[in-house]
Amino acid sequence: MQNKAAKLVTRAKARDHVQPILRELHWLPAKERICFKIAITVFKCLYGLGPQYLSELLNSYVPNRSLCSMNENLLVIPTTNLKLGERAFSVGGPMI
Repeated sequence: MQNKAAKLVTRAKARDHVQPILRELHWLPAKERICFKIAITVFKCLYGLGPQYLSELLNSYVPNRSLCSMNENLLVIPTTNLKLGERAFSVGGPMI
């Protein structure tokens, strides 16, 4: 749908490749846009700008000993048994 909309907006031919058109319009492909939006929401939650109910779903990673990665604001990725569980914000957010 996004590809057809891009071609309609730019009045491109049906046979034209869509990637250059999307770059010209500064539009991300749908999958990348979803990841971008989730990453922005996680960032806002970490810095107190996001909704409280989402901020409570994110847990900071605290290592048991001193590591070089201590100051990188890493998040705990909860384990899930189902593929569907990976779509939850508490799992998908830290993974992105």
